[in-house]
Amino acid sequence: MKLIFISLDTLRANRLGCYGYKLPTTSPYMDHIASQDVLFLKTLSILIFQLKLLILVFLQGK
Repeated sequence: MKLIFISLDTLRANRLGCYGYKLPTTSPYMDHIASQDVLFLKTLSILIFQLKLLILVFLQGK
């Protein structure tokens, strides 16, 4: 199994083409990945601070 972990700090989903944004040049690579793999419609973060969340994910992950 291959896993790509993409972490974005200040990107809004409503500015990505894969989530319906109409301008095609804003996110071509993300749109391509989303069209071939999984696209999450609802997500939840356990922490509001990005750095603390990344530390938790990578130190606790197995």
